[in-house]
Formats: sequence, structure tokens, C-alpha cells
Amino acid sequence: MNGDLMLNTTPGAGVAVSETGWSNTEIFKEFMVGHFLKHVQRSDPAQPILLLLDGHSTHTSLHMVHWAMERNIHLFVLPAHTSHITQPLDVAVFGPFKRYYYSECADYMRQNMGKTITKYQIASMACTAYLKAMSPWNIVSSFKKTGIYPLNKDAIAAEKMMPCEPFRDETPVEKVHAMRGGKEAVDAYFFKKMEEQQVERPCDCKTKKKQTKRPKSGGKEITTAEFVEELTAYEKAKENVALTKTASIPPSPRPSTSGITETRSTRPVAQLCLSYDEDDEFFETEDTETCCVCGLLRPPNMDQRPYLKVINWAECEQCKHWVHLSFCDEKRALRKDDIFLCIHCR
Repeated sequence: MNGDLMLNTTPGAGVAVSETGWSNTEIFKEFMVGHFLKHVQRSDPAQPILLLLDGHSTHTSLHMVHWAMERNIHLFVLPAHTSHITQPLDVAVFGPFKRYYYSECADYMRQNMGKTITKYQIASMACTAYLKAMSPWNIVSSFKKTGIYPLNKDAIAAEKMMPCEPFRDETPVEKVHAMRGGKEAVDAYFFKKMEEQQVERPCDCKTKKKQTKRPKSGGKEITTAEFVEELTAYEKAKENVALTKTASIPPSPRPSTSGITETRSTRPVAQLCLSYDEDDEFFETEDTETCCVCGLLRPPNMDQRPYLKVINWAECEQCKHWVHLSFCDEKRALRKDDIFLCIHCR
């Protein structure tokens, strides 16, 4: 079937598929072995290579880090949430590529009235758009605009790299003064915000358990002994959490002859979608805290809502505990600036 998918494509093009449709470590390794190492230019196999990429879990898995270190490939992860200004392809290549691809789709539908675009035409049209967008000028401009080559530390303004979350404030005047005062003023502003957030508030709900979080990879090289040690410890802790949760989660309620089994009452929840890919599953998320309403990692009534594909969460503004959206609360979503309080803190 892969041969049919590659009809009328340019030489060197490749295709990979997964059962879920999500990227995974195997596909990334297939790309690195079959494409990257094949085309990268180095006279000596021991010559070091620097590869810049984002922090997706398939790029930062323990297996891939070891694989890269064995081949003297240095993986440097771009700072989190900055790919729109620091990743060359995002800055100057993907935009033109999308426009050219949409144009190819429009031309195909005009020339083939009544037909729809299927998976057998996508690769061919994408290759045509690729040749137009991946021009030497666009590629050179993308590395120059992001300050990667030629190296230019001032190519991106400092204020564009500042995280937006800590800047959400009821009084924006102090925030503006900090931004105008430079890096030291911004650091002092962040430190003050962190101190305010660490002030303990009364809460009647259960004590928040200590969570094992994936080591942060953004903004640094991950092919180092230090990061490997941290990631190894995380992988072991994740396995222990998965085993514990699997043993403790009771069977999901099933419909009976008398009707649907009653479940817990629902409570308000704000929206926070969990990222998911084939390698992540459920325990790859940044936080594996259980819901403070049902006490479980997965909602107990998931089987009654088969149309829901993503589990959404909300964090209480006061006690910082998490609650399942929709499953354990009647409210399905909140707006960006809404404040949410769990049932224990209202």
C-alpha cells in the first residue's frame, strides 16, 4: 500500500504510518536512520553533529538520546513554547508550504470535478508544494531570522521569549515596568509572582501527592550524562506509577438490567486538554495527579461517554488540585480568564 501512496512523488520522498495516526519513537528513529544519517554531510563518522528540534516526547525519549550519543549527534531542544519564533521551518518555510499545498488542492478539485482528495494524492501534491516552498532562499532566510546562522544572539527580542503565563496580572502596570527595565527587572517580577503563588491557602480536600515529572528538556542539550540520568529515573518512576494505578483502578461501571449504574455527581471544571501520542499514553503527561472528586486518574464513567476522545482537566485556583472535566463536573469548559474553584474550596 505504501507504494500506491508514493505515486508521482519526487525522488527521495518517504512515507511512514502508525496504527494510531500519531507520531512515535519508531517513526522518528526511522527518519533519523533512513533519511537524516543518509543525507547529512560529514567526512568522518565521528564528526559531531548538532541537531535542533522541539521537545516532543518522541524526540526526547531515553532510547533516542542513547542512540544519538552513540553516533556523536548532539540533540539540542528549543525552549518550550517558542518554536514559532526559534524554529527555522516554522518561521520561514512552513507558511509558504501550506499556501502552496492548499493551491495544489484547489487545482486538483478544479481539474477533477466531483472527486475528493484521498490519501493517494496527498503525497504527490505535498511534494509539488515542497519543491516550491523549500527553496534555498527560504531556508537560508529562516536560519538567519532565528539567529542560528550566522549566529546572532540579538535576532530575537528578549521580550518575545518571556513566558505569558506569569504575566497574567490584574495590575499590568508593574508588568510593563518590568519589561522596560530589562532582564533583571523581569527576573525580579517573576520571583515576586512565584512567592505569591507559594503562599499556602486553606483547603479541606485531600493532601496533594508528590508527583514525578518528566525532566525539562527545553532550551538545552539533552545528549548529556546529566539529562540521561534524570530521564532514566523518570522512566523508572513512570513504570512504578503505571503498575500502581493499574492495580488500584477498579472495573468501570457497566449497564445493568435496571438501567445505567449511578455515578458520582458532577462538578464544575475548567478546560485543559492532555497531550497524547502513541508513546505518551496517559502517564507521559506532565502531571499524573488523580482527580480530587473521584480519586482516580481516569474517570470512572468513561464507558458511558464513548464519543469523548480526550480527557480534560481543571486546576482549582485556590487549592491547586485537579478535577475531571465533564465526567466529574457538570460544566464542560471555562473561558480563558475564568476562575475555577473545586467543590472543596467554594
